[in-house]
Amino acid sequence: MDTIIPCGSTSSIEKQFQEEYTHAKFKEVQAEFRAKMNCVPSSKNMEGEITTYCVLEDKLFGDMPKDCIFKVAFNHHNHDVSCECSLFEFRGILCRHVLCVCALERVKRVPVKYVLARWSKNIKRKHSYIKSSYSVTKLKPQMDKFDNLFKHFFEVVEEAAENEDSTKVLHGVLSEFKSNLPSLGATTVGIYSQSIMSPLQVQRDENNITTRDENLVPEIHSPLRVIRKGRPPSKRKMSMSSRFSGVKSLIRLEPFNH
Repeated sequence: MDTIIPCGSTSSIEKQFQEEYTHAKFKEVQAEFRAKMNCVPSSKNMEGEITTYCVLEDKLFGDMPKDCIFKVAFNHHNHDVSCECSLFEFRGILCRHVLCVCALERVKRVPVKYVLARWSKNIKRKHSYIKSSYSVTKLKPQMDKFDNLFKHFFEVVEEAAENEDSTKVLHGVLSEFKSNLPSLGATTVGIYSQSIMSPLQVQRDENNITTRDENLVPEIHSPLRVIRKGRPPSKRKMSMSSRFSGVKSLIRLEPFNH
């Protein structure tokens, strides 16, 4: 995050990928930009808003040069592109043939759908909410909230997926909640939860009100003691001198009878 790989050209498309992609993925994009110099559009065919280019690429197979032709379809309305080599479908980056056509059509920035968030360095990763053996203690409240919300949401999705109408309603509720989430305060969340979400199960006592939570964390006990095989170790500790004296007392020397 503190270093930037310099661009090899003045292309605004290369600058766009430099700002979004990680170093490893941006190096793959730069390799396609360098190979673009071997590509030349040979002919084109226009059908409405879509123009099909035949891009001629010089390739080397061993020591033998060979000309390869790839067809690239370009949409003038929304700048959608597709190539026969299918590099974007396989590796997630635009190929040299598409970059050559974009330079010919004077495209300054490619659509956002061609900049995949999978290799973006500017998104906030949510993998810290996944529990592991080396989890940080201060993230434990967020992990518990994430687990409880995930379990609750998974149950709702299972029920809503059975019906088309309930699926549409759930999409609408989630979209509305997501759009209002940045501006929700503590008071607004309480009002919003009462109007949309199901109320909590409340158990009233004589003196106070207690809320039942079905996702309580179980009490963790110490592991059971396992008896090891073999003779248990003796608790009595003997010094080396006492051991030798005990051995000597057992030895009795008697005179031989002649």
